[in-house]
Parts: sequence; structure tokens; C-alpha cells
Amino acid sequence: MQVIGNLRIDQLTRAHGDTYRSWLHTQDISSKTARMRLVWVKTLPRYAHKELELIPRQPWEGLDIQVSKEQTRRAWRDDELQQLFSQPLFTNYDTPKGSKSGSDAAYWVPLIGLYTGARIGELAQLRADDIFVVDGTPMLRITDSGAGQRLKSDASKRDIPIHSELVRLGLLEYAQAIKAAGYERLWPILNANPERPGLYISNWFGEFRREAGLTEKYPDFHSFRHLIRTRMSKAKIPEKVQDAITGHETQGSIGTKVYQGIDLEDRIEAIEAVSFPFLRLPKTYTAPRLEKAQRGGWKARVEARRKRQGSTDAFHIVGKGRKQQMAKNPMTKTTAAAGTEHH
Repeated sequence: MQVIGNLRIDQLTRAHGDTYRSWLHTQDISSKTARMRLVWVKTLPRYAHKELELIPRQPWEGLDIQVSKEQTRRAWRDDELQQLFSQPLFTNYDTPKGSKSGSDAAYWVPLIGLYTGARIGELAQLRADDIFVVDGTPMLRITDSGAGQRLKSDASKRDIPIHSELVRLGLLEYAQAIKAAGYERLWPILNANPERPGLYISNWFGEFRREAGLTEKYPDFHSFRHLIRTRMSKAKIPEKVQDAITGHETQGSIGTKVYQGIDLEDRIEAIEAVSFPFLRLPKTYTAPRLEKAQRGGWKARVEARRKRQGSTDAFHIVGKGRKQQMAKNPMTKTTAAAGTEHH
């Protein structure tokens, strides 16, 4: 555990527990999630003490995190949505590189969350076949039937009409291109954690919104769920239909909760009741990018510089530049060496 270092179980102290608990408070997660993580980690010293008898006592016994009873998460405000979706990612399809963001997933996942209220884990694990058409209506299937897919509950299984704005922006074209390329996953390069499929892109999204100037704890990705229910409520969409869209559990059997008395037209009406005309995003998608992060370290960066500058001897140029810098500042080498030894 990076927070407290690599320790033997008999080296674990109460102070380490306090450090870990304090660190959880600094993370962009709810108090409920923080408490669940603390409880999960506490099972290790408890098991070592009670079952294995490796340590004389449980040093983290009694450590806890109080869960706030009041709802702290809120829906996105219009100005916050404008700030988020005015970034080049959404105005120019300027997708990031790498498996943590999933490249194209970084563009589509927030937009799908905005227009469906789906959980980020549900979206991160989508298969290309989870986008399909029924009687001329494009649909998004949230399911756990595919390999590696998992859901929070049975009520989470649902088919959601795809909002006309997502169609306009090119989501169906993207899904078709992914299928044509032979990929099974809708986000082929996105790194998906087996236990928490949305972990990596959730972390990426948190960093992205903070870099966009949205530095407060909320709104976060989950706040899209609050937003879409707020918009549907204002449009007088029945709560039962809202539950069918967002996958919330309500009273009754699974069939009653989600599908009984809720036909396709009801769901289409609910989805299309959600609109954000002030965003006015341009259609910038043309083809999947699937850009992986550059690898190869210094040599790869030098080679990229060579291509940009048209030099046939980039390594020589960079090496010469380093020697010239050393000549101007003879302390550089000494300082660098000292820094290396220190670390």
C-alpha cells in the first residue's frame, strides 16, 4: 500500500491506520465509499490476529469513518456543464492517449453519462454489441451477460434509448466502426479493472474535470445520475420510468421495477425530455482514434523530435545540446549526480 509503505503485518501500528484513514478523507470519493474501503482493509489485520494468530492484537480495532447522513453529491449546474464540455476534448475531438482514459472513451463516456445517467462502471465495460437498433430506435444495453461484465444489482439490467444528440454526434457511427474493425469491447484500449470496471476512467475523469477548473469535490461523474433524474422530474416523467432509465431499485419484483407497464415509447419520451441546448457541441467525430500512450522513454521522445524537425541525426543534436548546457553550467552534472544518489 503506497500510503503507508510496504510493511510486514507485525509492523502495522495504530498510527498507520490513522494515516490511511486521513488519506481516504482526501480522496475524491464519498464518505460511504471511504468507510467501505477502510472496513475492507481492516479485514487483513483482523484475520491475522483472530484466525492466524500472527499478531497479539488488532491494531486498527475501532478505527472508523463516519458516513454523512445528508446528501452531499448534487447535480451539475449549467455553468459547470458549459465549463466541462467547452474543453478541446469535446469541441475538437482532441482525445487523450493511453489506456487509463481509453482515448475515444474519454470523449464518449461522459457524454453518454450526461444523456443516460448510467454509472461509469456500466459504461466502461460496454461491448460493441451493446449498441443496437430495435424497430428503428438505437438502444444502449446495460448488462452483465458478457465476459468481464458486472452490475451493481439485477435492477441495473436495462435497455436505454440512445438520445438523439448522441446520434447526431456520431455514437452509432463510432460503434459501427469498432464492430467493423473486429473489436468486441466498445472501448478497445480502455484499461478495465476486473473488480471495478470503471476505476481507471473514473480516476482519469476526476483529473480531467479538475484540470478544467472544476476543483471542488462535487459535481463528479456520478452527479450525472442526479442531473438526469432532476431533468426528467421537471419534465413530469413518472418515477417508475426514471428508475427504468437509471437502473435504480424500487419496490416490487425486478419485472415490476423496470419493465412492467414501461414500453419503448415511455423510455424514448423520458430520454428525449433531457436536453442541454446551451451546450451546442459541434460534431467532430470522424473515426476511432484508439491512441495508446507513447512508450520507449527518452529514445522514443528523441525520435519523435527528429520527425518533427526533419533532422537525420536527432540523437547527435540532443547530445550536443546537453554538452553545451553542461559547459554553460558545470554544476549541472554534480547536482544531477547528487540527486540520483539521494533518490
